[in-house]
Amino acid sequence: MSDLELQTLLGFNEEDLIANRDCRLSARQQEQINRSERLKKRLFAGTGIVLVLTAGSNAYGVISSAAKQGLLFSAPWQNQIASLVIGLGIPTLLFGFLAWGAFTFSTHKMDHSVRPVRGRVHFIKMEKAFAEKRPNGSIFYQTLEVYELHVGKVNFEDINQRIMDVIEAGDIYTFYYVKGTKNILSAECIAKGK
Repeated sequence: MSDLELQTLLGFNEEDLIANRDCRLSARQQEQINRSERLKKRLFAGTGIVLVLTAGSNAYGVISSAAKQGLLFSAPWQNQIASLVIGLGIPTLLFGFLAWGAFTFSTHKMDHSVRPVRGRVHFIKMEKAFAEKRPNGSIFYQTLEVYELHVGKVNFEDINQRIMDVIEAGDIYTFYYVKGTKNILSAECIAKGK
């Protein structure tokens, strides 16, 4: 295992490692995280806007349909009121709730503080079931083998399997990661295992 192979696999450089040792992000890492946060914010805000517009168009459709039938200008029957409540109220509440959730996620700040974890490296093979929708509408479940990297009390899920070609189980490493996402920023070998 060479430091260069590890740097290439995990996507960090010496400047990143120096910054991570001080429990801070390098300028390059900070820019990557900022870019990702902007994308997330735009995605969720856009989803919220689409949901609000969908709720508005549904309300317009229900009200215009009721107006064409003369329900808004006459004494409505009880079943007509129920139809208005179901056609207008339930979808508006549903889309409103989903839009509120999307807007909330768009403003949520993730904890991007850098955390170190030092310890012996362990690779754990896991089996996970993934659902896949077929063109005919049926759902096919596929079980795949994925690996977790355990270091100290921290588990890194769905790691690149090539890391096992670079790091040997039992070696002692320090991994620097983002607290909120557990994304590995950098790593360094402390000692070879026995």
